[in-house]
Formats: sequence, C-alpha cells, structure tokens
Amino acid sequence: METALLRLDFLSSRIVLLPLLILLAGCTAQAPYWERYRAAQPQDGGEAAGAGAASPAAPAPDSGLDEGNTAGIVPAALSARPPRPAPGRQTTSRVLDPANPFDDLSVLDPYLDGIASWYGPGFHGEATANGEIYNQYGLTAAHPMLPLGTKIEVENLNNGRKVWLRVNDRGPYKKGRVLDLSKLAAERLGIVDEGTAPVTIRVLRWPETIDAALGLRAYTQFVVQVVSRPEAADAEARRQGIAARFPGLAFLVDRPPGGQFSVIAGPYDDERAARAAALRLQQNGVTCLIRSYRK
Repeated sequence: METALLRLDFLSSRIVLLPLLILLAGCTAQAPYWERYRAAQPQDGGEAAGAGAASPAAPAPDSGLDEGNTAGIVPAALSARPPRPAPGRQTTSRVLDPANPFDDLSVLDPYLDGIASWYGPGFHGEATANGEIYNQYGLTAAHPMLPLGTKIEVENLNNGRKVWLRVNDRGPYKKGRVLDLSKLAAERLGIVDEGTAPVTIRVLRWPETIDAALGLRAYTQFVVQVVSRPEAADAEARRQGIAARFPGLAFLVDRPPGGQFSVIAGPYDDERAARAAALRLQQNGVTCLIRSYRK
C-alpha cells in the first residue's frame, strides 16, 4: 500500500512539473525563422528590408537568362521601394553587359528611358518582327532598335517594380514611347489599368546572333534589297551589273547572320531615303524591297 502511494505521489509531481518544463524550454528556444530572417536584413532608410512582412519574400522565378527560358521577375521587384522620379536622358553606363561588343552605345541613349505601353488581344497570335507568333501571356517586348533577342530589365519608375524580358518585336510606333510590353509583362509592372508608365531599360544580354561588326546603328537603318543569292560570287556579279546601271546609288553585298548573300542599296538612316531609292529602282524595272539593315 505504501509503495503504491509513493508511486502515485511521484507521478503527480511529474504531471505538475511538465508544464513548467515546457514553459522553460519555450523561453530558451530561438525566435521563429521569419523573425530571425527579418532581423538579419540590411537597414534601408531606417527600416529593415523585410519590415512589415509576415514572412520572407519568396524566391524569384527563373531569370530567363539561359537560352530556352524567356524571363522572370527581378528579385528586387518583390521589395517595396519608394517611387523614383520620372526618367530624363540617361547615359549608357546603365548598359551593364561586360561582354558588350559595340563601340557606339551612345546610339542607345534615346531608347533607354521613356514611356512604355502594352499591346495584347488585337495582336495575339500574329507574327512578330523575328518571325515568332506573338503571345500576350509571354514575357516579351517590342523595342524600336535593340537587336531582336536582347534580354532586358525594365523598371516601372512609378512603383519600382522590375521584370526581365526578351525583345522579339519592333515598336511602339507612337511618338514618345520606347517600349511595348506584352500583357503579362504589363501586369507584372502594374501598368495594365493605366496603360502607360515611365520606365527605364537596362540591357542584360545581347543575342548570340548579333552582328557586332556593324554596330548598333545598323539596327536603326534601312536598306533596299535587290536580289539574294546563296553564293557570294553570284551576288557580287549581280552587284556589279546593277551598280553600272545606277551610278548614283551605292550597292554592296550583305549577308545577315543566318541569311543568304544579298545585293542591297544603302544603308539609309532615314526610311524616306530608302523609299526614294526603291522607287527609282522600281521605275526602271528592278524588283526590290525595303528591309531593316539588321533586326
């Protein structure tokens, strides 16, 4: 009987001590992960980068910089930042590609800052400038002169959001605009409802098919193509023949990356000059077409 009572007292004491032990263990345990994560963030303007969030920011999707992927949100876009002032003329120091092959980056100055718009349903399913079918749910953009295939970072200066995109089309064609976004890109940047927003563009990577020998100006120029041949000797013979007929026009043999040898007149900085040359050729029975010097 006494042994049974002793055992009961021992069990009762363990039951009483158990909550106390749990309480003590809770006092010595580490703070939850998200609190330690937030406390470890660098200070920015007197506040932690993650302040106000119940949990750390989720990792960003694949950047899309590897071939086969298109784009993803820039990690910085996940942190709230105060709006930046509307863009003015910027220098090309923001073109950060260390392997940049061009000597004439100043050509980019007017095309890196300005107003972006977006295009969607009316063009969905149509061919883009590089031959792809436009998908408004892809992360792509149309730019006036960046080589097709260039990977860029776009920042909405009204809210600080950023997105990585691939240039696969030409445009916009409205004066004062420097970029046309896919609908998905516009959603990521938060400009679908407004329709437009001031943006700044940074080049992340040039395409592998780039023609660096001609420089960036070639991507804003026009030529009049007269004939295209698979053999260089044949194209040169045709060039000499047509040059003799039109001594006032400059002809050369051009071969775009992946293309055939073409006899062209130009290049011309102004499309109107290219049209004038084409009209002269057509009036004299020469079939021709106007195209971009480089896409």
